[in-house]
Amino acid sequence: LSFAPEVEGFIANADFSFDECEALGEEDERIEQIMLGLRTDRGAPMSLLDEATVNKYISFGLGEKRNGFFLLNERGFMVSNTIILDLLEEQQRSKPLAKARR
Repeated sequence: LSFAPEVEGFIANADFSFDECEALGEEDERIEQIMLGLRTDRGAPMSLLDEATVNKYISFGLGEKRNGFFLLNERGFMVSNTIILDLLEEQQRSKPLAKARR
């Protein structure tokens, strides 16, 4: 069973133009930087994160700090949704801190 011809046909006929573009506000941009950054090998900027929360996950052996960023390792990536949610909730609680660090 192969779906390759169907996928190739879809791609060949797809309209990848974008008529609309959503502009993100400052808060949404911070959330995106955290969520997307922690799903890459670059990580999320420490300036947007709560140091104590990051240190908690480092002590659990789930990530590391490197060049001003917090990165998840393979173990951390397996539970990344939980880590990201915790970091976002802490960032929301300490929003004035996050703004001051910029």
